[in-house]
Amino acid sequence: MINEKGYILPMAMMLSIAILLFSVAASAIFVSRYSYLDVMEDGYKRESLILYSAHKLLKEENSVDGTFTYPAGVVRYEVKKEDQVTTLILSFETDNKSYEPVLVKYENATKEILVWE
Repeated sequence: MINEKGYILPMAMMLSIAILLFSVAASAIFVSRYSYLDVMEDGYKRESLILYSAHKLLKEENSVDGTFTYPAGVVRYEVKKEDQVTTLILSFETDNKSYEPVLVKYENATKEILVWE
């Protein structure tokens, strides 16, 4: 008899435990990476829509307060014109969350961005 010394059952249990631990670790890594990608996707959407909105506002000569509506969310903006510098305050909102506003200052004559906060 091969199994007289009790070799097969402990080996099968050790192999099963190793496979189980490997599966749990792989699924934890997958969930972690997926949540990271989800957060990065939201950040890139927010950043690109704010950049696009700022670009559209720089092209306009006489812009007033208002909103831009996109499928991913709404960008609200306020325009404060001064003599040589214009200040834009852009805030991005989705169905789930409102983000911190972005402050953009640019020169009126050259449309060069001076401050982006």
